[in-house]
Amino acid sequence: LAELIKNGKIDLTKFKTVSDHELEEELKLIVKQNEKATFGALMGIAMSKFKNKADPKKISEIIKKLI
Repeated sequence: LAELIKNGKIDLTKFKTVSDHELEEELKLIVKQNEKATFGALMGIAMSKFKNKADPKKISEIIKKLI
């Protein structure tokens, strides 16, 4: 709302979500780069990367599938 008042419009591109395919590919890289990390650590890394761009439940499912 503040952005609407300030600029007269809202930039919806920052609310764009990540596709399932793109999410899975990125998570594969995260898991590969952090092979010794625990599930919680991998979730933390993924959540910081995909903040408000992917469903945490979907991230969790994919990570569980990959480890």
